[in-house]
Amino acid sequence: MLFPVISLALSMLTLTQVASAHFTLDYPPTRGFDEDLEPKFCGGFDTPSETRTPFSLGNTTMTINNHHDSATVSVLIALDSDPTSFFQFSNGTTLPFAKSYFTVPKGINCFYVDLSTALKNQNIANGTLATLQVRFDGGDGDLFQCSDVILLSEDTTGVFNQTTCPATISTSATSSAAAQTQAHSSSAMSASAAATAAASASASASSRSAGFKTMSSSVLSGLIVGGLGLGLMIIS
Repeated sequence: MLFPVISLALSMLTLTQVASAHFTLDYPPTRGFDEDLEPKFCGGFDTPSETRTPFSLGNTTMTINNHHDSATVSVLIALDSDPTSFFQFSNGTTLPFAKSYFTVPKGINCFYVDLSTALKNQNIANGTLATLQVRFDGGDGDLFQCSDVILLSEDTTGVFNQTTCPATISTSATSSAAAQTQAHSSSAMSASAAATAAASASASASSRSAGFKTMSSSVLSGLIVGGLGLGLMIIS
C-alpha cells in the first residue's frame, strides 16, 4: 500500500513542477497555450489569430503570469501579417526589441511597452498588422508566446488599464471601498448628531415642563395661603 501512495505523491509533485515551469501571455491575448509546446516558435501556434488586438504605437501595457520565482523576459515584434520564423522578429540588431530584457517576479505582471521609442525610426503606418512574441526564461530554457495585433496611433492604454491590469483594478477597488467607508462613516456621524440633538431637545423640553409644574404648584400654594389670610381678616 505504501508504494502506490509514494508513487502518487511523486507524480503530483512532478505535475506541480511542470505547471510551475511555464508562463501565460494574458494581454494582448495569446494565439494559444500548450505548456508542452512553449519552447517552440510562438509557443507551438504557427497560425495568426483571426481577431487582432488593437495595440498602441505609443506607450501601452502587456500582462503575463509568471509561475517561476523570477524570470527574464523580452518582447520581440514582427512587422508582418504572418511571420513563420524567429528570423522575422526583432533581435536588437536589424530591428530593435519591442522591449529589451527585464526581470519579473512570480505572479501576474503588468509592464509598459513603448513602441514610439523602440521603433521610432521605422515609420510604421497606422493600422499595420504585427505580431508580438514574448521570450521568457525562468531558468529552464526559453519559452515563447505570440499575440497578433494591429498597431494604432490612438492610445489604447486608458481602456486597457481600466479593464485588464490587476494593479489598476486593485486601486479602483480600494478607492471604492474607501469611498463607501467614508459614506458610511458620514451617515453614522450624521445619525449620531441627529440622535444627540433629539436627546438634547427632549431633555430641554422635560426640564421646561418640570419647571412649569414647579412654578404652577408654588403659585397655587401662594393663592391658597393668601385666600385664607384674607378670610381671617374679614372675620375679625
